[in-house]
Amino acid sequence: MLTPRFEVNQTEISIIITILAPYTNIQKTEIQVLEDDVRFYSAPYYLRLTLPGKVKEGPNSSAEYLADRKSYVITLDKIVPGEVFPNLNMLTVMLQPKGQKASSSKPVIELISSSSYDDSSESFEIAGDEWFIEQKMEEVLPTQKLLQQYSYGFGTNHNGLGTKYEVELAEVTEISNPDCLSFLQRSVLQEETENHKFSDDHYFQDLMVTDLSSILNYKLKLSTFQELTKLDRDQLKNFVNQEFIFDKKEQIRLYLGVVDIIFAFLYDLRINEGKSCVESQWNISRLSSTLCYFQVFDNMDDMIRSGIRRSLSCPLYRHWDLSMKVLWDTHKIISTGNLAILKCFLSVHKLFKCKDPFYLLNQLYINEYCVWIQHSSTENWNSLAAGLQKSIINVKKENIGFDLYYLEIAAKSTMDEAMEEEMSEQISGIMIG
Repeated sequence: MLTPRFEVNQTEISIIITILAPYTNIQKTEIQVLEDDVRFYSAPYYLRLTLPGKVKEGPNSSAEYLADRKSYVITLDKIVPGEVFPNLNMLTVMLQPKGQKASSSKPVIELISSSSYDDSSESFEIAGDEWFIEQKMEEVLPTQKLLQQYSYGFGTNHNGLGTKYEVELAEVTEISNPDCLSFLQRSVLQEETENHKFSDDHYFQDLMVTDLSSILNYKLKLSTFQELTKLDRDQLKNFVNQEFIFDKKEQIRLYLGVVDIIFAFLYDLRINEGKSCVESQWNISRLSSTLCYFQVFDNMDDMIRSGIRRSLSCPLYRHWDLSMKVLWDTHKIISTGNLAILKCFLSVHKLFKCKDPFYLLNQLYINEYCVWIQHSSTENWNSLAAGLQKSIINVKKENIGFDLYYLEIAAKSTMDEAMEEEMSEQISGIMIG
């Protein structure tokens, strides 16, 4: 059976389900409704939805086939008129049958303490200050030293790719042996590589010479992140729903990983003024420390520092104001909520999917992030947005490295001297004339 393309909308009293099902026999179509369980069958299509609220067949209910749209439109009454059904764009979640555990070949992560788990997909609310807590890098356990194998990917749930995909990993990341590197080792390697790649001349050129006015003046259109396309919906129904169990530390890492990846995506979007280009996959994968070095972050300041350092050492345009603009773009997306966040990740997924071997990053991170975001907490996104705003306001050039403060003073001094010399030549020319 095929799962049809569909969308769910609502009014104050009704739920409207639109199902694209061309070339079906209307007379043999079946629709069943039992509170939050809605089923549609019309060969070769079958759809079963678990709604986030209860509905019934009532006086305002109807079902019709719109031939011009090749779609069925099913209107059902809300049992409680005026109730707002949340997350109707989270299609992957609604496709999961009620009472059935989300599929997973193995637990996404071990439950550290059963007493801290409350049988919900989102176990903890994260307070604002917790985004800034300094945490020590965990020590390498004796068994890890012996095996020399470390994990990475979403929820640090993957390993073993280094030996199988060494060539492919070298194209999409800057580490070819992630199984042999701890988080601390990856961080040290990343810092060293960025220090090597940073160019005083490149930074000076973009700061003083390159015309970036159109890029810096670009306005992020939030409206484009508040509606799913047909392709988005198709992709969502193809994801496998999963059950995620994380302790608070792992949740913080996941949320900060979202910010890191969205920062990279929005950098690419801004420099291309709202579009993508042939280098978009490279830009996104290289600007995100999560994707490029399989990094995790335990606090907001480290994540922002990492994003800024990569934006000043890797891509074509390297400008402090550009990095700050992208950070504020990122804050806007996080503040808008999980639909906008999900839309960003679906866009990244689409880009990686169409260019080899970037599909590996979908398998390691983006696929599971797209499902997890649908289960995520609105309260935590609000808390994250507040923490991100605080951190952006307090970011300082001297904490980033690269001696940016002194470099900019030297660059300005050089430009002033050049202007004075040019003016002197012009004055001399006038006096000689």
